[in-house]
Amino acid sequence: MELKRTAVFMRFKTPFRVGQRGTTLEETDKIIRSDTLFSALIWSAYYLGGLKKANEILEKFLQNKIRISSSFPFIEKKNRLELFFPKLILPLRKIVESVSEIKRVKRADLLPKELFEKIINGEKLNEKDIDGLEKKLDELSRFVKIIARPRVTLDRVDASSMLYHAFGMYYGCSEDGASGLYFMLECEEELFDEIQSLLNLLRDQGIGGERTYGWGAFEYTIREIIINVPDEASAYASLSLVSPNKEEWERIAGGESNYYSLIIRGGWTIDPQTFKPLRKKSLIMLSEGSVFSFRIEGSIQDVTPEGFTSHKVYKYGRAFLIPIRIRGD
Repeated sequence: MELKRTAVFMRFKTPFRVGQRGTTLEETDKIIRSDTLFSALIWSAYYLGGLKKANEILEKFLQNKIRISSSFPFIEKKNRLELFFPKLILPLRKIVESVSEIKRVKRADLLPKELFEKIINGEKLNEKDIDGLEKKLDELSRFVKIIARPRVTLDRVDASSMLYHAFGMYYGCSEDGASGLYFMLECEEELFDEIQSLLNLLRDQGIGGERTYGWGAFEYTIREIIINVPDEASAYASLSLVSPNKEEWERIAGGESNYYSLIIRGGWTIDPQTFKPLRKKSLIMLSEGSVFSFRIEGSIQDVTPEGFTSHKVYKYGRAFLIPIRIRGD
C-alpha cells in the first residue's frame, strides 16, 4: 500500500548546530529532531506576529491540526532521490536473516528507503541488502561534514583567554549531487500557506544555534513522497520523538511488543524582556524509530522554566506514525 506524505526538503547553505543535552558546544546532533523543528516554527511565528501569532500556531499544534516528523538525510543525484529513515528499534534477529550479519547492521542508525520499506513490510535483510546499506551510508558520509568554528572566551576577572570550538553539521553539495535534511508535515490545507510563511523566515534567519554567525541558513522545496507500507499492520513506528501521556506509559510498560530507546531532551529559551537564557525543564522521551503495539498519540508537554512567567514553553512530543508489520523470529 502506498502512503503519501508531504515532505519539506532543506538544502543548507551554511552549517547548522543543534545541541545535545548539556551545555558544551563541542557536541551536535546529525539531524534536527521534531521538538527542535516545533520550537523553530513557534519562534518564527513569534518573530512575525508576536505572542499572539505564536499562540495561534501553538493552538493548531495542540488541536492536532499540524503534525511533524523529525528530519532525516537525503541525497539527490540527477534523477535519483535517495531518502534515509531511522533504523527501527527492533531486536536485530527480526531485521536480518543471518546472525553473522548482526554486527554490520548494529553499527547503522539510518536505513535507505528501500531497506526501510523491506523491514516495515515484515521482510528481513540479507547479505546483499547489508552490502548495499554500507555503500549507501558511505555515499552519504561523503556529503556530510562536521565543521568546527573556533571561539574565544575571556575571563571576567583577569581577562585571560581560552580557546574552544563550536561544532556544527554541514550537508553539502558536489559535482555528483546534493544532500540535506527532510521532514514530513501533516496539516490542514488552509494552514499550508501559513506554514510556508514560517519556513520562509527560518530559511533566511536560520535554524539551530550560532545563527548570529550565519549558521543554519537553508533553501527548501516541498514535494510529495511515497512510502510503501503493509496493507495490514501489526504495529506502528514513530518518525518523531514521542512524549507518552500517563496512560500510554502504562501501556508501553505492560506490553511485550513495544521497542523503544529513551532520550533526555532539554534546551534553552530566551526571556523576551530581559533576553536572559533560561533552561527548559528536561523531559524523557522515546526516540525516532521506536515501535509500538498500539497507535500511540504522544503529547505536547509544558516545560516552562521555574519562575518564568512571561509565557508558557512547550516541548513537542506527538508521534508521527507509519504502520508496519513485525516478522516473528
